[in-house]
Amino acid sequence: MRISVVIPLYNKEAFIRRAIESVLHQSHEDLEIIVVDDGSTDNSAHVVKDIQDPRLRLITQENRGVSAARNIGAKASRADWVAFLDADDEYEPGFLASVVEALTSDRDCPEDIAFIGANYYLDRRSKTAVPRSVSSGLQDYFKLFVNNCSPCCSSSTVVNKRIFHAVGGFSEGQILFEDWLLWFKLALAGHYVHLNTPLAFYHSLDSGSSARRKRVNFMYSEAECLVSEFTRFCESSNATNERTYDALSCMHNICLELSWMFARNGKRIYSIMMLRHIGASKLLTKHIGPLTRIMKYWCVPHIVVRVTIRTLNAVSRIKT
Repeated sequence: MRISVVIPLYNKEAFIRRAIESVLHQSHEDLEIIVVDDGSTDNSAHVVKDIQDPRLRLITQENRGVSAARNIGAKASRADWVAFLDADDEYEPGFLASVVEALTSDRDCPEDIAFIGANYYLDRRSKTAVPRSVSSGLQDYFKLFVNNCSPCCSSSTVVNKRIFHAVGGFSEGQILFEDWLLWFKLALAGHYVHLNTPLAFYHSLDSGSSARRKRVNFMYSEAECLVSEFTRFCESSNATNERTYDALSCMHNICLELSWMFARNGKRIYSIMMLRHIGASKLLTKHIGPLTRIMKYWCVPHIVVRVTIRTLNAVSRIKT
């Protein structure tokens, strides 16, 4: 079973060799590596060219962003399954082998698996992993997405190329949350398989999206795009009502967490606007207006609003 590994590259001269070698050292050898140089201005491309391996290809383009680079790489891939690896991250040697085993060993696995994701390490020295108390196998992605934390990251995810293209790939207009948006779409379009063993290293660099997350104004505009685009996708989806509800409930929880974050940063208007997105059910629509008006004048602590909305959401779920 061949897997294509797509690595978007922009000015990561110091890390790209490490990323590529982590793929070349995989125990599963039936693979190809597609590095998409997104207009790097350093020597990143030369580092790639110096690595001699027939499984490695380099594609160059003008700077269009990480989402465009990933989409170009997926389009050029020759395998039915596409893995993504950021240029400053790396795989554990058994990552791809574990993915192949999960996809081929279970005969009861549904055919419409949209993507498979693995737990990951946040720190290489101490090997601190994202805590997950779930077992490996078929899981509900929306229920694993808690506290604004995905069960997998971009560098620990492999997608079904057919379904990936069917949902439109990565949103090229999105700079932040573009990975979350794709995972939500894939989870609504098919099934998710989770590997609870940490099999990748996610390295946070201040020059990347991790730094942009600290900019509150920028984060708000990107959050607006995330919620709006996914809501439109849900409305046009052929998924069951129950599945769509689960998806929207997950999105509403994100809105709640972001609203709380904006409130802590003194951005009351942003906090209120995030709350206004919560209104999928008639019950929530009925109560969200008064709640946001209360928030406007800051008459009650924000935690009261959060608890109230979560309670209404739970009641609405029972009625559904």
